[in-house]
Amino acid sequence: MFDVEATANANRQDLEAMLRLVDIASFNEQGFVRVAGEAATIEGARKLLAYGPEMVVVTLAERGALAVTAVAAAQIPGHTVTVQDTTGAGDTFNAAFLSATLQEKSLEESLTFANAAAAISVTGLGPRGNLPTVAEVEAFLGEE
Repeated sequence: MFDVEATANANRQDLEAMLRLVDIASFNEQGFVRVAGEAATIEGARKLLAYGPEMVVVTLAERGALAVTAVAAAQIPGHTVTVQDTTGAGDTFNAAFLSATLQEKSLEESLTFANAAAAISVTGLGPRGNLPTVAEVEAFLGEE
């Protein structure tokens, strides 16, 4: 899994080489727009599959997230939480998404779990301010 930041497009040749080597390319919305040159949509994310990754994931902050593979696509809404600090939310999302994916959850289930983990994480201060456990994420999802 490769977390593509907005600055990665500075050296397009290196970026394209890295995308050929990863299974999952993960972007925040700003990074996606910078690399893809278009809005973060399922159709736009599918275009990036041509560079080599098996999956493209895009976080959309409070609006949720989306992910695509060659045969599947999912987009989920965000959560309404009281935000303390967004530091580490992307890392939390990526770790939770990868964990769920490795447990062979569906694309939508992986996105849902990861997005909930990230939502919980922003309610604390600092990158580990409210890093949730699996049980806390499951409880959060059960309360909705």
